Amino acid sequence: MARRSTPRIRPDSSDFRREPSVVAEKIERRRTVRGPRRDLTVTVGGLRATVLEAGPKGLFVGLDDPDQLALGARLEVTIEGHRRRAVARAEVVRKEIHPRRGAALLLVHLSPQAEADYRAMLDA
Repeated sequence: MARRSTPRIRPDSSDFRREPSVVAEKIERRRTVRGPRRDLTVTVGGLRATVLEAGPKGLFVGLDDPDQLALGARLEVTIEGHRRRAVARAEVVRKEIHPRRGAALLLVHLSPQAEADYRAMLDA
């Protein structure tokens, strides 16, 4: 009777010929609170929309057709609420169609006065 030899497994063996190319990226964590808002409006790209969620660095605006704004576009926005107004430059960073419809805007530039007015709107 022939004896079967079992294959020897080297301790350094792997299922892959080379190591998988996995990039270790830092995950950006929210450092500040953001929350639902219905008392602010924004004008962006000629459209007037309600702010659904707002935080110090960005906001999410409700839009019937989010494709009206190009992803990655930098636009001038006017945020209004509580008898205040802030003009800012924002980048369209995300668009959603379900469960809510709209676009996420990252505030990339606010003047010192606009930033003070915007923070006062958030605190109101």
